Amino acid sequence: MNQPNWRPRKRKSKKGPRLKQPKDPSTPTTRKITQYFTQTTRKQYRPPTRKFQTHPTALTEKIKSLQTTLTGFKITPSEGRKGDAFRLKKPPHTFRFMSANHNNLPTESYKQKSKLHISTINYYNPDVIAAQETRLNFFALEAHDSMEERIRFLHEARVTYAHNQWEGTFYKHQPGGTMIISTNEATHRTTTSSSDPLGLGKWATILLSGKEGHRTRIVSVYNPIASSPGPHTVNRQQT
Repeated sequence: MNQPNWRPRKRKSKKGPRLKQPKDPSTPTTRKITQYFTQTTRKQYRPPTRKFQTHPTALTEKIKSLQTTLTGFKITPSEGRKGDAFRLKKPPHTFRFMSANHNNLPTESYKQKSKLHISTINYYNPDVIAAQETRLNFFALEAHDSMEERIRFLHEARVTYAHNQWEGTFYKHQPGGTMIISTNEATHRTTTSSSDPLGLGKWATILLSGKEGHRTRIVSVYNPIASSPGPHTVNRQQT
């Protein structure tokens, strides 16, 4: 039987409408929250202590530095460093001189050894630095790698160098070589500078002028050992 106006009946809930209970102003609005996690104190972990065995007093003494020569012989304390104790801050009216055998300076200024060379001069603040065995062809270096460009970080510095000019090569590496760098007041007191006129780079020198006509000449000399044989050694080139 067709009933076009038939509609499903709505089910009536047995319970009545859910009405919100009015809040009592006398009761607090906060609710009590139960504590689900209890705080437990843990003991801090400590590694087990290690008991060291007692040693004789002779073995527990401080280790002293041992200085030897290039051939391995022990240097006694009486033959050690002479002179006054070194002070990093240069006292007034003091001339500080430094000499070093570099045994090949890098051809590039960005290399670590080249930066260490300049930083050492800045640290000790010497007036004149004499260098031997630079092993550089100063004329073949790039403009940004030249010694004049490297020492521009020093205060009022000037450089005088010498190397073997008879090889006829354009390589940047050249055995031997000497160099003198003057800084601070020593640069202003330098009257003349010269190098080996034979073009072998044996030595480089500067002349300093002082008060009352006093003059001081500083020479950087490289003397190669004669025990190395062969026609292509530095000793053979300079003899």
